[in-house]
Amino acid sequence: MCKSLLLSRLPYFHLLPTAAYRAVLRAFAEKPTRTESLIATKRTGIATAEFESLSQRLGYRILSQRFYAINPMYAYRFGVQPREQARWIAAHESLRDFVTTCAYYVLQPEPKA
Repeated sequence: MCKSLLLSRLPYFHLLPTAAYRAVLRAFAEKPTRTESLIATKRTGIATAEFESLSQRLGYRILSQRFYAINPMYAYRFGVQPREQARWIAAHESLRDFVTTCAYYVLQPEPKA
C-alpha cells in the first residue's frame, strides 16, 4: 500500500505503463523498497482468461468464479460496499478484464486417469 493518502485512494493508477507508474510513486515520495514491491505486484498481473486457461492446462477444474466491479477489500480501504460485476460484463473477456477490480476462483484438481 502506498504511504501517500492520495495514491492509496486513487484507483487504476497502477494500470499506467511501468515507467510512468514508477515516476508517480517517486513523485509522491514512496520509499524505494515500497516502490519495488508495488512494481513487482504490478508485473504479476494476469488476465482472467489467461488464468482460466492456465488452470485447465495444469489439470484444475473451475468450480466457481466471482468477478467484482468493487473489490471486497475496498470496504476496508475506501469504505464502499463490494459489488459483483454485471453478468453481461463478466461474459465478455476483454471488457471484463478492463473493469473488474477483483476475481475469486474456487479450483479443484481433475481426477488423474
